[in-house]
Amino acid sequence: PCGVTSRNPAMVANLPFILVSPQSTRGWDATMIKAVTSLLKVLPEHYRLDKDRVVVTGLSMGGIGSWAALADAPELYAGAVPMCARQWPDPDALALAIQNKSLWLIVGGVDADAFLGGQIKMNAALVEVGADTQIKIVPNMGHGVWEIYYNNPEFYHWIARQFRASDAMLLQANGFRKL
Repeated sequence: PCGVTSRNPAMVANLPFILVSPQSTRGWDATMIKAVTSLLKVLPEHYRLDKDRVVVTGLSMGGIGSWAALADAPELYAGAVPMCARQWPDPDALALAIQNKSLWLIVGGVDADAFLGGQIKMNAALVEVGADTQIKIVPNMGHGVWEIYYNNPEFYHWIARQFRASDAMLLQANGFRKL
């Protein structure tokens, strides 16, 4: 979100976390995702970073990049906010792998079906496995819905509240899923 966020210097100055925005002009193939994963593994060596509070987000192609990052290394993330993302090739398998993450899917209500339908299908797969998920379909907005969220302090408040679940919490959550 660096393009949107950087246009609001007052907000950037008050962010209580590190914001890293990998960019790709060729899509999120395995090489690109491995680079992001490697970056996240090396950042704590250079910055004070709470590894239990890492959240991935991306828009459009970056939305599918968010799914790819979660698929590659789900253990690194507390949550994700894919925006206007296409459906992951195997929604059920990914949902199962990330069922213990907090997810906020955002998409415009008049976006193309590849994005709107993709987000709805991903959310349904996440609901099916009992994930902490929510979907926001913004009425009368198309593919540029991220302009609303990446420039909104409440978006960053949501991110700041996320944390990776402890083993005890995961045990309890899995017990509830069986009910």
